[in-house]
Amino acid sequence: MIVDSMGYEEIAAEFQSDYKSEIEPKLFVTFGMEAKYRRYLMKEAKNGELIFFKPIKLTSKKGNNYIIQYYCEGWAGYKRNNLIYFIYLYYHRPDGLYAVLHAEARDATRFMFYTPHFFDRYRERCMDDVTVPKLQVIQQCFRYNHNFAVTPIDSEKYKDNVLSTLKEGIGLGNYITPLIIEFRTFVSLDMMKEDQAEMMKENHPFMLRGIEYERSIINKMVRAYKAMGYS
Repeated sequence: MIVDSMGYEEIAAEFQSDYKSEIEPKLFVTFGMEAKYRRYLMKEAKNGELIFFKPIKLTSKKGNNYIIQYYCEGWAGYKRNNLIYFIYLYYHRPDGLYAVLHAEARDATRFMFYTPHFFDRYRERCMDDVTVPKLQVIQQCFRYNHNFAVTPIDSEKYKDNVLSTLKEGIGLGNYITPLIIEFRTFVSLDMMKEDQAEMMKENHPFMLRGIEYERSIINKMVRAYKAMGYS
């Protein structure tokens, strides 16, 4: 179980242990929901329509809380890629609710930690109701922003920091280890400070190479660059 005295590396190790023992064995059988999801998609799904199924909540044997979110891009997307998913852990600390996104890559597993302050800023800037409970804020945030590119910031002022290009804005954080990143705050594109805009301009070529796979993000960022006077 995660306790207040644990650091990010210990929490990441706990997450990976639960993932290997309790989550991964059930992922590809969709926690017993495959047939139900398939029937729904055959009857209701339109090609290209992004469909999110009801999140699956799991409490591990160690007492840790996870959410597994399955989704797909309509019936054609299901036939092409099957169901897609993302997984995150959430846990309480005295200063609020944290979340950890599990990001598998070809070379390693990475863990993206999000602080309570990050979700406070997201709720203020992207949600109409600032009284929405924090877990619902986390669910909405990851629903729209779970695909992203991470770019190291090449700047003396922001040394060891990173930014992530999200569908609804920019996440700012720093490396804890090469495989662990802490995201501390969220900035919508129309709220960027002058130095943050300059930072994006400096990293522009690298960022575009890193986010080729996410066309919607590229288009949004190109519009933002033009609005700020960057070519």
